Amino acid sequence: MARRPTNVNLILAVVLFLGALAGSPARALAFSWATVAGKPDVNIYWLDRDISYWVNEDLCHGCVDASEVMGAIKAAFNSWENAACADLFFDFEGLVSTTKTNLTLGQGDKPDFKNLIIWRDHWPPEGVSAGTVTDDMLALTVLIYDTETGVMVDGDIDLNGVSGFWSTTDEVGNVARDNDIQSVLTYEVGHLLGLEASENTEAMMAEMPVHAIRRDLHEDDIEGVCHIYPYGEQTPAPQGPPEPVVQGGCAVAPGGGDAALLLLGLLALLRRR
Repeated sequence: MARRPTNVNLILAVVLFLGALAGSPARALAFSWATVAGKPDVNIYWLDRDISYWVNEDLCHGCVDASEVMGAIKAAFNSWENAACADLFFDFEGLVSTTKTNLTLGQGDKPDFKNLIIWRDHWPPEGVSAGTVTDDMLALTVLIYDTETGVMVDGDIDLNGVSGFWSTTDEVGNVARDNDIQSVLTYEVGHLLGLEASENTEAMMAEMPVHAIRRDLHEDDIEGVCHIYPYGEQTPAPQGPPEPVVQGGCAVAPGGGDAALLLLGLLALLRRR
């Protein structure tokens, strides 16, 4: 886990990105690296590349066998860890009963600095505005980072356990109805690492149609993660893609102090079922 910042006040904002950050026109690959809101020259990233995560003990509420669910979750993380040109490591720390995530933080609440995956049996989650989270969203990754440095300190993935059917099989017969856990979470882990939606339609980080099965990283995804977390080297600086364009909106609560954290919601799979 990344180091916890001290003496910080929280600025809470949920930003729902409806498009990707623009990449360099001269670059053949199309990965996009997310930036601090209002600071297009400061990207977001994990300082500590050994990243721990926890999973809510209810998993997907009995959608399939628990061992299959955990296998799909771990496989999603392994896809990114296996990129040989990066040096990321993911540690599963166990099942927990907590249901509190960055998405459900109230004004003035502090994050728990634990990266949590949870299927919600209420969607939108209780306490979250229906205008912010809609029924057609399958998953939402919400990150907290230092607005001065872009260093992430907490990232949670909330999944829709109400209006989405979930599966661990890649059999064609189930594609029409079920959402593949490994495919969706591989996509969400990409957001967790700081990648935005890709302009390359073959990439994992391209917007996926509902029910699609896409489990393997594309060259574009590997290029992106290795650019942010190059093996044996620091995250590159100066940071920020040329002429980034951010689409979306936010709601901000008052805050201040020597440093601040921004709660960033990365909208995933925004297509109707």
